[in-house]
Amino acid sequence: MSITSRDGLTLPSHLTLPVGVEPSRLPLVLFVHGGPWSRDSWGYHPAAQLFANRGRAVLQVDFRGSTGYAKAGIGEFAGKMHDDLIDAARWAVDQGYADPERVAIMGGSYGGYASLVGVTFTPDVFAAAIDVVGISDLANFMRSQPEFVKPMLAHNWFTYVGDPADPEQEADMPAARRSAASTGSGHR
Repeated sequence: MSITSRDGLTLPSHLTLPVGVEPSRLPLVLFVHGGPWSRDSWGYHPAAQLFANRGRAVLQVDFRGSTGYAKAGIGEFAGKMHDDLIDAARWAVDQGYADPERVAIMGGSYGGYASLVGVTFTPDVFAAAIDVVGISDLANFMRSQPEFVKPMLAHNWFTYVGDPADPEQEADMPAARRSAASTGSGHR
């Protein structure tokens, strides 16, 4: 399905619903893929099936920053990328699939980072978060990479988040995270 973000971007999405359960006001797991320059696709997803088997709706969203939307995510790690996730959760609530009091956010790598951002800056939207190997400090993450990896950061992490070796760019990293605080939806 397609979900439209607040600024008009089409977000390809996958909704997995439990079999034999009325798809109304279910607990929702917003499952955020890693990368963020990755992408969800149609097919078997073990975690989505596990949660659906336990009576949860699972929503996977290809938000800006995902493969195919990568350039739209530059400088938007906790900004418009997070807005897209909030908009997807809002969509699930507005469509009647999700209970606004029982929305969880989960993911690994970037999805873990998004989970931490979600419960930190928009706790009115998310009742719970599951962070699987998420990044809690972007500057430290980039600084702690082995020397042979650091040149490869220039075309992804430095482009999307900033270079922690540049004091001005590093100073913007916490500000970008705080900017997500204004993206809440007021569901809870």
